[in-house]
Amino acid sequence: MQLLLVWFHSHFWKVEKVSYRVFSENYSPLKELVATPRRDDITEEKWMAIFQNL
Repeated sequence: MQLLLVWFHSHFWKVEKVSYRVFSENYSPLKELVATPRRDDITEEKWMAIFQNL
């Protein structure tokens, strides 16, 4: 889990420097992800794959 938090920090640190205009105003993968209830049977590897595909 700590690895995930480290990845989150490093990923969003980079994203902050990117123009937000590249993202659609109507679609937010993060909002969709937050709205999806977390399932305990999803492994950390699967979560990493999900986050990397955002």
